[in-house]
Amino acid sequence: MAGNGPDISIAFDLGNSGGKVYAATMDSGRLEILDELVISNELVRIGDRLYWDLFRIFRDFKEAVKKCAKMGRVVSIAVDGTSGAFAFVNRAGTLGSYITTMRSMDSTLWKTETEAKMSLQELYDRTGVFPMGYNVLSRLTAEFASGELSRGINAQFASITSLFEFLLTGQVRIERSMAGATVMMDPEFRDWNRPLLETLGIPTDILPEIVSPGTVGAPLLPKLAEELGCPDCRFIHTVEFDSAAAMVSAPGLTKEDIYLSMGSTINPGVQLDHPVISDDAREYRYKNAPVWPGSVMLMSDVPGFFILQECLDLWKKTDPSLGHGELVELARASKADAVMDLFDPRFSTTCHDVPGLIRAYCSETGQNVPETIGDVARVLYLSYASAIAWSIDKLKKITGKSNYRRIIAVSGGSRNALLCQMIADASGMPVRAGDPKATCLGNLLVQFYALGKLDSYEAMQAEAERFCEMKDFAPAGGK
Repeated sequence: MAGNGPDISIAFDLGNSGGKVYAATMDSGRLEILDELVISNELVRIGDRLYWDLFRIFRDFKEAVKKCAKMGRVVSIAVDGTSGAFAFVNRAGTLGSYITTMRSMDSTLWKTETEAKMSLQELYDRTGVFPMGYNVLSRLTAEFASGELSRGINAQFASITSLFEFLLTGQVRIERSMAGATVMMDPEFRDWNRPLLETLGIPTDILPEIVSPGTVGAPLLPKLAEELGCPDCRFIHTVEFDSAAAMVSAPGLTKEDIYLSMGSTINPGVQLDHPVISDDAREYRYKNAPVWPGSVMLMSDVPGFFILQECLDLWKKTDPSLGHGELVELARASKADAVMDLFDPRFSTTCHDVPGLIRAYCSETGQNVPETIGDVARVLYLSYASAIAWSIDKLKKITGKSNYRRIIAVSGGSRNALLCQMIADASGMPVRAGDPKATCLGNLLVQFYALGKLDSYEAMQAEAERFCEMKDFAPAGGK
């Protein structure tokens, strides 16, 4: 019966390819995960666009919460997610739009509209983020310019995390790391960059209140609390940008290490005291994002496992038993040696046949064309490792620091021993990998901080290192 048992906190990590729900407790003074549930995010194609099936996701999330409530008293819920997913909530308190994927948009309009008002160099100087077409700032620039959105829409912008706060509590706010990841804050992450937004044609009255990580929010809506069996539950603003949440829980991470989050997007980066805005950072596609008060990360976006996932989705139509574990073994047996430039724009757009796209790229660039599923998977892993090594090399140049001691790899890709070894070999650096639950773990640690069960950022990091089992990979040749 709900209410009996330990106090439970629920973390929901939601991305383009799906989400995970974790129920956890710290009643014993140590973090203990009680259950893990998977929620799919099966995109819906309407015309030329791909949409999130928000209603199905929310329905499945509610079922997960009901299950967790049977194990104890649910006292908090927090949501982290991808920075590129957003919608609008009408001022009257109803959902005003649906979530489209970042690869469903016009890839050039944002640039045309921006350059009519300022150079891309100025845009970078005013944001501290390499200008890219898929971030929220660029997408809103394009959508207001095209007339898809209109000034005076009488609605609030809602990130995916703000949207779930609305669905659960009726309120719309945004945590600082997620606000920073939208590229709509000033370069020091103090507040919304209102002058820039107005210049780009984005009305600032759509922006929600920014709150700090660890802020305890409103209780669940009364009818929803009754439905879920969670009368004592409150929404908590964790570190809501998924890559920042993963950094919170990266075991043993210090400013002497390279951080590497491996998910739908791959993020190499470092933890710093202040943002870095420089010509090198801009040239090499690095951006700044807040993590915790007094801490930012300088990171890059490397096209990640959404490419592999689209291949897997296609292959599973003929072999439903195929999974990521099977792909690793097939790739391990392959001799394929082609390497792709994952920053090529063709890999950032929607495609019905990604394996065919990969074969075409290899043919065009004069490389051996991968034939089998294992060949294609190996080419992708080699390409990921190459892109990561390139980004880390440029990161060293940006920071002027060449003696980082190791790479700490977290999130789902950190379970892939073949890829971790490829990264060690390509970068010439030791890799310490593990913590596939990094994002949810960071989410939970901030909840326990907000609830008074951990008293500092350092205590959160110590608990993460105690909780996680890591594995070490040395580069070939013992570099």
